[in-house]
Amino acid sequence: MNSAERIFCVIASSNGSSGVGGHYFSAITIVQELKKRYVVDFINAGDFYAESLSSSSVESSFIPVSLKCISEGRRVLLNRLHQFSPDVVLAFDVMAGLIVRPLSIKAKCGFVLLKAGGDIPLSYYPRSRFQIHFTERDVTWAQSRVMGTPSLIKWIPNRVSLPVIDFQAIEELRKEIDIRPEELVVIRIGRITEYYRKAFEASFQLKEFIQSSGLNARLLVIGDIESSELAEELRARCDSRDVVLTDKRWTRSASRLLPIATINVGVGRGFMEGCSVKHFMFCVDRSSDLPVPVTDENLSVFFRSNFSLRASLPCSEAERKSKIQDLLLKMTSTENGCEYSFRWYERYFSSEKIPESYGPILRLASENVEKWNGDALIGELYVRTYELQSQLKRLVPNKLMKSLKLKLRQAKARS
Repeated sequence: MNSAERIFCVIASSNGSSGVGGHYFSAITIVQELKKRYVVDFINAGDFYAESLSSSSVESSFIPVSLKCISEGRRVLLNRLHQFSPDVVLAFDVMAGLIVRPLSIKAKCGFVLLKAGGDIPLSYYPRSRFQIHFTERDVTWAQSRVMGTPSLIKWIPNRVSLPVIDFQAIEELRKEIDIRPEELVVIRIGRITEYYRKAFEASFQLKEFIQSSGLNARLLVIGDIESSELAEELRARCDSRDVVLTDKRWTRSASRLLPIATINVGVGRGFMEGCSVKHFMFCVDRSSDLPVPVTDENLSVFFRSNFSLRASLPCSEAERKSKIQDLLLKMTSTENGCEYSFRWYERYFSSEKIPESYGPILRLASENVEKWNGDALIGELYVRTYELQSQLKRLVPNKLMKSLKLKLRQAKARS
């Protein structure tokens, strides 16, 4: 028997977020796999029910909790927590952690905070004793901040399920955009947002380089629009054979369409899903606008940063182009896809290993229940300050609030 048998999983959704970001799908996959070993209650706490969760086959519940008025939502969440009686709470992001950490103290259970990616925060980030990070670099940073014992801060790379391929939809798309047998299709799947601008620009660079090498290539972009300006820029850059698909008909569960392409410019979990269908994988790094083929030799560079855009590969432009040429030769001599990328999927990215990799930290956290300490109090102060500021904005007219801020700045300048 596991010491931790019942897991209360919480992910947040706040106004200003899309509700379809990659970490929601990562949470869905993690919960799906944990359910094979544990009893799991999956809660979306926040301002709205995230679309990726509400439309998922993995069961979840929505509890309205706003940081602007947190007490009411927390009462409902605490009742749910008491009814479920978990051994440990797993929070999938910092907002979820701020909401539920004090409740895990009241419920006398363990608490684990997961950081899915992103830069090291400049604002407050909890110094909780039990943390999971998708990015290896974050572990050293987190360990340097946590003093309490026992503690366990682990790099557990993200994992994905095998995509459920929709062959009928692929055939429909082939006909709709007229994909020809001789064409090399470069695919880039991801939300069309400024955050991923470099990945889209790099995809065009790669396609254009392949064309300059004498091969027939086209780019297929699939993604929901979060930046209309960027979407228009991408469409303007397309040649007659490139396509940008933003209709829900294609963007919903876009991984089902992956076999339509051969080459994939992957970021985050998109890289891992591309490996699962034997794509020839490319990554984007800080050193160049031209993506680089990922091989056994450089895989670790990108793996450590969770295949984000933050990796930096020491590789000259000439070397990049030479590596791409070598890969193109390899591609034209095989019909089985990229066997080594599928090997990576089986070894590193398959979701089947999630219960095994999460087990030790869940068990240790359940044996060391969360308690009030200095950091937990700071976190609660952070939440309550935000709540107070929000309430003041509602009560005090905007002009008066601006006047007060101006007077405070003036007084501070005089002092």
